[in-house]
Amino acid sequence: MRKTETLTLGDIKVTLRELTVGEVRNMLTARPEQDTLGYLFFEDITIAELLAMTNLSNDDVDNLSQSELDAVRLKAKELNPHFFALMTRIRELTPH
Repeated sequence: MRKTETLTLGDIKVTLRELTVGEVRNMLTARPEQDTLGYLFFEDITIAELLAMTNLSNDDVDNLSQSELDAVRLKAKELNPHFFALMTRIRELTPH
């Protein structure tokens, strides 16, 4: 059974979930439309990838503070350590 956790940020309840292997595969093969901020906001995850792990919408993210979004990222990292490790390995193999 996949793990889920709820994080409360003010009035927003964020449900985070552990990704399935299929979800990870789909995320790697179907990259979202280029969004510079989405790709560069965090070093270890895109905003689109973070959305895939939560019940947040783009509008929800736009209304979060940086520290609130970082709290979501950290909880997502706890639930999906293998995904984050995989993305680190991919970045290490990609020429700069």
